[in-house]
Amino acid sequence: MNAPRSLQDVQFKPRRIGHGNFFVSDLERSMEYYENVFGLQVVFREPGIGAGFLSNGNSHHDIGLIELPKQTLIGRDGQVQVPVDKKRKPGLNHIGLEMESEAHLVAAYERAVAAGAPVHRTVDHTIAYSVYMFDPDGYYLEFYADSQDDWRVIMEEKSEQLLTGNWTPDPSVASDVPKYVVETERRTVEGAPLQPHRAARASLFVKDLATSIEFYTDIVGMTLVAGSVHEGYAVFAGTVGSWDLGLFQTDDGKPTPRMHHFGFELSGPIELETVVERLREAGARVEGQIVHATKQSVCVRDPDGILFEFYFQQSRDAAELRNLPEEPAFLV
Repeated sequence: MNAPRSLQDVQFKPRRIGHGNFFVSDLERSMEYYENVFGLQVVFREPGIGAGFLSNGNSHHDIGLIELPKQTLIGRDGQVQVPVDKKRKPGLNHIGLEMESEAHLVAAYERAVAAGAPVHRTVDHTIAYSVYMFDPDGYYLEFYADSQDDWRVIMEEKSEQLLTGNWTPDPSVASDVPKYVVETERRTVEGAPLQPHRAARASLFVKDLATSIEFYTDIVGMTLVAGSVHEGYAVFAGTVGSWDLGLFQTDDGKPTPRMHHFGFELSGPIELETVVERLREAGARVEGQIVHATKQSVCVRDPDGILFEFYFQQSRDAAELRNLPEEPAFLV
């Protein structure tokens, strides 16, 4: 293994944001809400750690939910999945970043270890291999590579079993064949006001934007496509080219990590007034609508108050972001 000269040489280079994982106060309440309001199909439950997973078919999960633990959560092989923390509140647990293949993941892991990057743990999720680390603000990142050709079969076979165990990355056996879904088998939830295409974006507040830009460029290996330290925000894309991550300088004295919202992309334009009316009829807390040159969207809170945006991307013209509204974090 050739040791990287510096952290600049690590660069995991994920394809895209694949999922968000969230702590919730009542798992079953949230699972029902995310299915019947957000339009995501329940694909797996993991009772042993109080977790559930939902997808619309483009991946094994667009959303993972974990009920706030009252004790440390242990997976297969004695793997500590979530240590108990009485101060923990509902909100973001981690962001999942999809890699090209297991071989790409293992190579990046080796570069990270050699350069002294802050790798936290490595795990085998049965359907994917993962490397976890914290960013400078304490946001938890998962770099994962799918390990199975058909995740539905595996999830059916492992129904309600523990999925996560130990994994030692080994370049001699790591497959370079991509296992992520190419031909999406989209599934919708009849009657749900929203029918998202995929999990697509996270908008995060950071304490020091310059430090965060350096981390997401050099270690994560994403491309800065808009914004700057001077402008107070930064937009990053994975190798697929979509706008996956928005970072926003905060000077309000509030602590980070603190997510502004998590976004789902819609496959086409929507009739906003009709969607908002249906959401309110379903008991959803609608925060507002956005019509902007870059996109149209509706912003909704889940039962715990976590903010989600469902949007149709009309343009990826970075110049349009300079015409920011009062809450720029909603634009990326």
